[in-house]
Amino acid sequence: IIDENNFCTMMPPYGAYPVAPNEACANSYCFGDKFQTNTSEYLVGPKNFILSAHFVENKTAQYTQVTGCMDSSVWGLNPTDEGGQMDSHGWQYHCANSKKFLSLLEPASNTYCIRCCNGTDVDVNCDTSHSTKGCWNLIPGNYAM
Repeated sequence: IIDENNFCTMMPPYGAYPVAPNEACANSYCFGDKFQTNTSEYLVGPKNFILSAHFVENKTAQYTQVTGCMDSSVWGLNPTDEGGQMDSHGWQYHCANSKKFLSLLEPASNTYCIRCCNGTDVDVNCDTSHSTKGCWNLIPGNYAM
């Protein structure tokens, strides 16, 4: 996560729904001017997928996050799917320069969120143990258009 205009999030393969059973197949997709070419680390995110992005950097708690709205139809996601969580617990995924992270896609509400954590409270600020609670509960933030 660089800012609200340049960040990556985890996404399942195109048209894979529901999200949760396809979490193991996810890739890092990046959005913004700093990410224009596919690499071995990430793929360029689909155009018009991200509708809004709100960036927060909490220097005290040592996390950065982006929350917002998406158009799940751009990626062929089921519009009734409650979504899924991809995180640093038990997967090969990571968030650059961070100890832990959470990344959720929720097609039914067209919301997404990602938080990357460092510091001594990573287990509190990036709680991977409640994967069914969703963005609003795990990563409070601005989900407005």
